[in-house]
Formats: sequence, C-alpha cells, structure tokens
Amino acid sequence: KRQDGEVCVFDLTYRAKPAIIELEPIENDYVIIEPNLKCGAPPRKYYPYFDEVVRQFDADFAQFNSDSLNVRTIGTNVVDAARYIAGCRAYIGVEGFLHHLAGAFHKPAVVVMGAYNLPAIMGYKEHINISIYKPDELGHRRRSGAMWEIDPAEVIQALDDCCRRKQPEAPVQPETRSEEHTSELQSQFR
Repeated sequence: KRQDGEVCVFDLTYRAKPAIIELEPIENDYVIIEPNLKCGAPPRKYYPYFDEVVRQFDADFAQFNSDSLNVRTIGTNVVDAARYIAGCRAYIGVEGFLHHLAGAFHKPAVVVMGAYNLPAIMGYKEHINISIYKPDELGHRRRSGAMWEIDPAEVIQALDDCCRRKQPEAPVQPETRSEEHTSELQSQFR
C-alpha cells in the first residue's frame, strides 16, 4: 500500500526488455560478480553467500568499483560497466542494474532473486534466475529470509551451467526495438 492509500498491483503481463546500447566491448574472460546493493535497496535483496561462490568456483572473477569479495576490481563508471559486461564470459549477481545490462547484451547470467522479484517479470530468458517463492505465514512473498535459504551449491551449479553455454562469435549488441514495441512502451506511460 502506498502512502496515499492506493494499492499497488503488479502487472503480470509485463516482461523486462533490453534497451538499445551501442559501445565497444572490453573483451575479457571474466565472470562479473556483483554482490553489492545500491544504497537504499531493501536488505531482503542481499544474498549472503557470494563469497562462498567465489571460493568454490574456478573462474577469473571481477567486480566493479569495490573490493568486498577479494576479487579483481574493474571499472569506475556506468560506461565501463557496460563495456565489461558486453565482453564478459558471464554475470552473477542480484536483480538490478547490472543484471539488466547483462540482459541487454544477451550475456549468460545467474541472477539470485530470492523472494523479492518474480523471475517471470524481471528475468531474462538467457539467464538462470534463482528464486524461492514460499510465502510466509501471512502470505507475503517478499519475506526477508528467502535469500538465506538459497543454497550456494545451487548457485554454483547454475554458474557452471551458465559458463558452459556457447558464447556468440562476435560481441552481441542488444536487439533493436521495433516501432510497434516503442509505441507499446509509450502507451504504458501515458
């Protein structure tokens, strides 16, 4: 319920669609990992076992502008993030900006969503979206402890599956939007 008393309802027909981005990728064999949340993000979006994934999975991990996981630090801005994501082997993180960048470039990704967002709405078909949909005793889906219930072994297996997928021959540029799609989006915001 919003502060003005209105009830917010999910539009279950909505599907995340990648944006158009043109840039030169930074070719690399990194698995981009992003365990951090933006300031103000709900704590229930935090996945506590990314350090375990880094310890157990053999990959050259890198993360943006942070050293929270003791892996290579790369990039300092949004353009760097887009260029590294465009050229990476795979992405792993929570639902957010970088997961949408990976979707825009059709990069293999493991996205840990817990019980916060529905993969059918916020996920991409190229990604392995891990969530737990078990409402609490009051029926609330957005419960706090869901991320703690996602076993690191499941995430590691998903990352292994993700990294084994065949990469495109050339860097992938996001798909172009049709005029019909643009009109559809514009009508949703009127």
